[in-house]
This record gives sequence, structure tokens and C-alpha cells, in this order.
Amino acid sequence: MSTEEEKNPEEKPQPQKKIYDCTQHLKELVKEIATVHRQDGYDNLERISQFVREKNTKLDNFQFEQQVPQIKRTFQLTPIEEKVLTDFAKNRNNKKVKLIENYMEDIIAQSKLFEWGGISFSDEEWYKIRMAMKKILLDNNCEFLRFFGKIYGINSDYYIIQGILKDYPMQNPPIHEEVRGNEGINRYTFWVSNSILEAWYELPDITHQQIVESRRFKYIFTGDLTSKVKSFVPFSGKEMHLLKCQIIRILHSSCICPKGLYKISENFKDQLEGKITEYDEEYKSPSFEEMKSPEGEGWIHEHAYIYPNGKVIDPSIETQVDRLKGINEDEGYKVKEGEGENVEEKDMKFWKVKLK
Repeated sequence: MSTEEEKNPEEKPQPQKKIYDCTQHLKELVKEIATVHRQDGYDNLERISQFVREKNTKLDNFQFEQQVPQIKRTFQLTPIEEKVLTDFAKNRNNKKVKLIENYMEDIIAQSKLFEWGGISFSDEEWYKIRMAMKKILLDNNCEFLRFFGKIYGINSDYYIIQGILKDYPMQNPPIHEEVRGNEGINRYTFWVSNSILEAWYELPDITHQQIVESRRFKYIFTGDLTSKVKSFVPFSGKEMHLLKCQIIRILHSSCICPKGLYKISENFKDQLEGKITEYDEEYKSPSFEEMKSPEGEGWIHEHAYIYPNGKVIDPSIETQVDRLKGINEDEGYKVKEGEGENVEEKDMKFWKVKLK
């Protein structure tokens, strides 16, 4: 009998350690895509695969065999970002995670629109923004969440996320101010941060007087929310209040949508009558000829007009709120053309529709 066939009956087989091999990785990858990344799984397959591998390593659910070569990171994370990714991985089985896509804007799909316009971040930065939005959504019980944009500053920049909360805390604001959650300048909640996966701060409510004051001067943000606003015109607040004013002014003047997409809701009466809009279920997309009109007749403002007194709701006007205003109704501005005695003033519109 050969030595290879000799066996010791007293020896017991040693239990083998569970190895995180390719088969197990594919199972975890498919599970991650099916539960969390249904919308962007194909576009971010490599990044999700790297995240799944890192996630299982952090949680110590599996042990890598020493002979398995380590894959180099596609991008470097800070210690704080590592903690955020690990905490999210530990809570990946939470039922709330499955509801995220129903309440949060698909930022990966929106990034393609920014790329078409020639303005965009890197793929890694978009993925980090999506991770931060998921965390804010769960921590603050948001009804709706979207990425607003980025504002540059001297020392640091501001990343901005816009949302609507399901439950608002009890408030005792002045009677003449527009409160949070209702129609007005404080309808939306905004979170800002200087670094995507670090701390996010909720901007405070603003007053109509601060909106009026913010229109009187130009200002370059420093990147510090608590810094004093240094300008020739007094401003009753800090940089966090001025930032909120600027965001609101951009939101109410720059967001447009096709005419007929919204309609005035008939479910609200008395004080809220004519102030709330909703999607029109009977809406039909207009023709291409209607949308490309240079006067912009097929487009309307998505948000209400802010009056010179800094309010959206003006009691001195019968309609109280200027909803569904067409961009062709904007007053515009005047431009002087010619020289000497031949100078003429020409009316110019804020909006122009053209094809590229």
C-alpha cells in the first residue's frame, strides 16, 4: 500500500475558513443591485462592485485568502468617508433603504443632463453626493429630496441639497413671516456642506426683509456659514442667511417647466386657495414648434414670483400669489443702442429660446 493511501482514523478534518471568492462576490453584487441600485446598477457596475467588496471586508463577514490579490481603489476616501460607507453597509438590510428611490431624485440620471449642458462633476463625486443624500433622507424623515447645486466660495465651496420634510417642528414665527413647510420663501429645507460626506448643516429660516436686503448688493461667499456679511449695505443676518436668500432667489427665478404641466389645486380653500399647484393628470406634451418659440410662450415659472417686498404671498393683491406665470410675461430690461443723438432704448427679455 502506498503512503498516499495511508490515513490516520484519529485525525479529524479541520474546519475551513469561509473564503470570499468570486462566486460569493457575484452573489453579493447581484443582491446589492437588486435591492438598492435598480436604477443605476449598469452605469455604476464597477464602482458598486468595489463598494460591495469593501463592505464585506469592513463587516468581517468573510475572510480573504492570502493568495487572493488585492485590488487597488479607484478613488481615495478620507477616514470620515470610510465611516459613512461602513455605517451605511451595516444598515443595508434596513427596510427603509428599499424606500429611498421612491422619495429621492435619481442623481445619476440627472448628472447626464448636466453633462449635456457642459457642467458636471466626476463620477466619483456624483456617487458620493448620492450617498450623502441617502443619509440625509433617512436621518431627517424627508418626503422629497434633490440635489440643488454647488456655489463657489473664497475659502471653500457649498454643496446644496433641497428637500421637503414630512413633519415640521412646532414654530412660533412672527405673524407677518412665511413659515416653513407652507407656501412662501421658507417652503423648502436646504442642507449645505463644504465636503460631501462630512457634516451637513440645515440652513435657518429667513425673513422677507433679508430677501429685500440681499437684492441691494453683490457678495462673494467665504465658505463659512457663521461669518459676518461685510458689505456697504447692512444685512440683518450672517452668511448662512444670505446663502439661503440667494438660493431662494435662484430657485424662484430660474426653474421653468412646460406650460400646462401644473394646475392650481382645487382641494384647498379659504386662505390656501390659488396658492398650491399639483401635476395635471391630463397634461399632454406640446409640439416641438410650440416649445421652440423665441418668445418662450410654451414655458412657465415652476415657483411663485417673489414680490419687491420679499414675499411670495402679498395680501395687497387679489390673487395673493402669482402662480403659473409665463416667462414671456417677465418685464425684462432695457438696453441702449447707438451713439450720440441716435441712442435708442430697446426692450430685452430675460429668457430666450434657441436651438443648438
